[in-house]
Amino acid sequence: MPSCFQLREKGAKEPSTFISIDDKICELFEVTPDAKSYFAGWYDSIGLRLAIGRSFDEIIAEFAKIDETWARTHHKIAVWLNEHYTADAWYECK
Repeated sequence: MPSCFQLREKGAKEPSTFISIDDKICELFEVTPDAKSYFAGWYDSIGLRLAIGRSFDEIIAEFAKIDETWARTHHKIAVWLNEHYTADAWYECK
């Protein structure tokens, strides 16, 4: 069963595209978006955790415990996402 997730800007009814979210994250970090990958791999690390049912609070707490540059970056992204987006997660049966 695939684990899926989407992010909706707080107050919005429709989900946001991951590309538009990545553009905003890049703006936050003052970097140019990459045409081939999401900034710092946030989709794979934070997205996976959301898809398997972890909350932003759990993800933020997890990254806060790790004293490495990548974890501090992901912590900042998770905090920002939590402030601006609502996550929905589900499993698809095929």
